[in-house]
Amino acid sequence: MNTFTALIPAQMNKFFGLLLAVAFSLGSESFSQDENKFYSTISKDHKVIINEDYSVDYHIQEKLRVLHSEGWSHAIKNIEVTPRMKLVDFEAIVKDPLTGKVIKKFKAKDLKEKTHLDGINLYSDTKINSFIPSGISTPFEIEYKIHKTSKDNFFISPWNIVEYYYQKVSHAHLEVIYPNQIGLRYKITDIIDEAIVEEGDSITKISWTYGNFEAQQLFDKTNPAVILVPDQFRLDKYYSRMETWEKLGSFINMLNEGKGVLPARFKTIVHQMVEGVDDEFEKLSILYKYLQENYRYVAITLGVGGWEPRFAEDVINTKYGECKALTTLMKAMLEEVGIPSQYTLVYAGENHRELDEEFPQNLFNHAFLRVPIKDEVFWVESTSRTMPPGFSGNFTKDRKVLVITPEGGVLDHTPDFAESRFNAYQGDYSIAINQMGDGQIIGKTRFDGFPAIPFVESMFYAGEKELKINLIEALNANNLFLSSIKSERENIRNLPRVYADFEGFYQKYVQQTGKRMILPGNFLHLDLDMLKNGSFSSEESLEINLELPFEIESGGGEQYVEHEFFTFLIEARHENQKIMVKNRLEVTLPKDAEKELKAKTLAEIHKQTKRSIILKKL
Repeated sequence: MNTFTALIPAQMNKFFGLLLAVAFSLGSESFSQDENKFYSTISKDHKVIINEDYSVDYHIQEKLRVLHSEGWSHAIKNIEVTPRMKLVDFEAIVKDPLTGKVIKKFKAKDLKEKTHLDGINLYSDTKINSFIPSGISTPFEIEYKIHKTSKDNFFISPWNIVEYYYQKVSHAHLEVIYPNQIGLRYKITDIIDEAIVEEGDSITKISWTYGNFEAQQLFDKTNPAVILVPDQFRLDKYYSRMETWEKLGSFINMLNEGKGVLPARFKTIVHQMVEGVDDEFEKLSILYKYLQENYRYVAITLGVGGWEPRFAEDVINTKYGECKALTTLMKAMLEEVGIPSQYTLVYAGENHRELDEEFPQNLFNHAFLRVPIKDEVFWVESTSRTMPPGFSGNFTKDRKVLVITPEGGVLDHTPDFAESRFNAYQGDYSIAINQMGDGQIIGKTRFDGFPAIPFVESMFYAGEKELKINLIEALNANNLFLSSIKSERENIRNLPRVYADFEGFYQKYVQQTGKRMILPGNFLHLDLDMLKNGSFSSEESLEINLELPFEIESGGGEQYVEHEFFTFLIEARHENQKIMVKNRLEVTLPKDAEKELKAKTLAEIHKQTKRSIILKKL
C-alpha cells in the first residue's frame, strides 16, 4: 500500500488475540491453563517472487486449526487491495478436524470489501477484502490458498512468523526468489537466522524453515519476523535504489522535484509578510502562523500520492494538503525568504519503529521539516494548527529520521524535549476557608510544554467546558467547582505556554477532626504520563485564610527531600491568620529509564510530597 498513513505493522494482528483462557482439548492438541496454552495452531508455507519487471507475487498456503472460540478471530483474513496490489485468487476450505469432511468452501467472491479509512485520510483508493468465517462453530480447520500480486517492489510485505497471541506455529516456511540484477537484503528479528541460500546465474533463492513456535503470551513483546528490502526498486514510473540511506533520499528528491515552485503573486505575499523583519526565527514564526491559519490538513490517498507531494501551487489554490504537501509549501516559503530547510521523513506516533543505520528501508509514515537557524535546529510540524515551530509534542520526538538533502538522504535525530522547561507547571492559589472546611478559591496557573498541550487543544478545538475539565484533572481536584476560567496562550520561541486563571468553590478542602484541621500541602498530583520525557518541574504557592484562630501543630517550617531522581522542598508558615505554603518539585530521570523505574520513582514522589499541615484550633 503506497501511503505514509498505511504502514501499520502486520504484527499488530497479535493484539486481536483475546485475553481469557478456557480449557479445551482436541486429539493431541490441547488448551490448558498453564503457560503453554493456545487457542489455535497454524502451519504456513509462503512464497515471495520478485519478477524482472519489479512486480511481486505473494503465494500463501496455510492450514489453521481453531481449537476454541477465543481463537475464532485468528481465522479472519484482511487483504489490502489497491490499484498497485491485486488479489489474484483466494480459496478457504473449512473442514471438520476430526473427520476431515469439508464443511464449507469460500472463494474471492465471498469476501467483504470496504474502503480503508484510518481516521487520517479523507479518501483512499485502498480497499480491504475481508474473510470472516461466520456461521462456523469451533473446533474447525481451514486451509487457505491466497495469491496476491503487486505492480512494484517499493514495499515488500514483511514475513511475520507469529501473527496472534495464543497461537502455536507448528511449521513456518518462507521462500523468496529474486533476480540478481534487482538484489535483495533481509533482516531477521527475534529469531536465529537459518537461511538457505541458492545462488544462480540470474536468480537467487533464499528460504527459511522454522517449527514449533510455542504460543506467545500477552507479556511477550518479541516479534519473530523476516524483513525484506530490495536494492533496486520501482514505484509507478520511478526507478531507484535503496541500499543506502543516501540513495533512498535521492529517490525522494526525484519525487519532490519541481513541487515547490511558487506562483509570482504568492511570492509577493510571502515577502510582504516578513518585510522589515531581520531575525530568521521570527520570519519562520510568521510564515508558520500563516500556514496554520490558512491551510487545512486533508489527506487524500490515490495511486502514488501516499509518497509523492502535490504541487505547492495546488495547495495554495485549494487551501488544503496532507503532511507532504504542507511541508513542501512551508519549505518553499522559507526558501523564498532565504531560509534553507530540509524535507524530512519520519515514522510518527508513539509506537514508532526505530531506523537501523545499517539497514536502509522505507519505514516512514509522515513528512515534516528540518529548519537549521544559526546553531539551533527547529523541527516544524506543518500539519499542526496549534503548536509553535519546533515543538511537535510526542508525535515525532526522540527518534531517527531521514533528512532529504540535495545530495540524498542522511539520518538525524529529533529532540527528546527532556529539559524541564518543556515539562513544567506553576500555580498560585488564594483560598478562604469557612468553618465547614470548604473554600472559595482564586487560582493562577501556568503550564509549559507538554502539560500545556491539552489546554492548547481545548482552547482551539473545544471550548471552556473542556478547558475546565482539563484544569480539574491537572490539579487532581474532583471537589473543585469552577465558576469562571480565563485562559491565554503564547509561544516562547519553540515552547507552548498556557495561562489559566480561575475562581471557584472547593468542597471539603480542609479535613476536620475535633480540634484539628488537616490541610494539603500541594495541589498538583503527578502521574506517570507526566514523566514520559524523564523530567518535570513544579512550583506552587498557597495563601490559605481561615476564619478560626489556630496554631500549627505539625508540618510547619521547611522540609527538604533529596532523592536520587528528584528533590522536593516545602515550606509552611503562620502569618496573620493565614497559612503561607510554598513547594517546589524537580524530577530528572535517566534518559534510558524504563517504565518500571518511572513507576517506582513516581510512588516515592507521592510518598514524599503528600505532606499535610495539621492545625490545632484555639
